[in-house]
Amino acid sequence: MGPPSLIMFTLPRKEPGTLLYAVHRSRDDAHVFWTTEIYADDAAFAAHGASAVHAAAAPVFTELIAGSDVIIGETLMAKGIGS
Repeated sequence: MGPPSLIMFTLPRKEPGTLLYAVHRSRDDAHVFWTTEIYADDAAFAAHGASAVHAAAAPVFTELIAGSDVIIGETLMAKGIGS
């Protein structure tokens, strides 16, 4: 995995309020990736979108995400976060 993957793994470490940032890859297609992200609140999610690291990654990921499904929801239950 090249430079975009470095951004994906660096980003959450620098952002307060990021409770979970997981990067997944399909077992069936090594070119298919997705993330699971959970933030402490709306302000933490907004900070994620406004960060310098996110801005640097945007040109790479905007093109990749354009043809993908993006779902924004709320966490109802999660095991292991904050424990």
